[in-house]
Amino acid sequence: MAAFGIEPRMEIIGHQHGIEHDDGVRQQIGIHPFANIHRLADEGKLVVAGPFGDKNDWRGMFIFNVETVEDAQKLTATDPVIKSGLMVADYHKLYCSAALMEIGNIHKKIAKENF
Repeated sequence: MAAFGIEPRMEIIGHQHGIEHDDGVRQQIGIHPFANIHRLADEGKLVVAGPFGDKNDWRGMFIFNVETVEDAQKLTATDPVIKSGLMVADYHKLYCSAALMEIGNIHKKIAKENF
């Protein structure tokens, strides 16, 4: 598939673990995932991350630049929300355009500010 510009990535879907919470609760217990997200992106391991906009048990997604579920599990284990037990992760292999790896560079060029 590489000849077609398609490469495997690991997609991680984080979903709520039976605990209703909001951003206020997260702040109260000190869960701030952005530092970890930026670290993983700077290391070239995290390609894309973000929350889903609808309200259901599926809360957000990571796409990692790794080959195996085991590698993705190690990276996911560094996420404060996952470590807290508020969310659990489902792992899926995703085949997508190799151009996805450029998202981080494009984001840095067009983002007005970082969070």
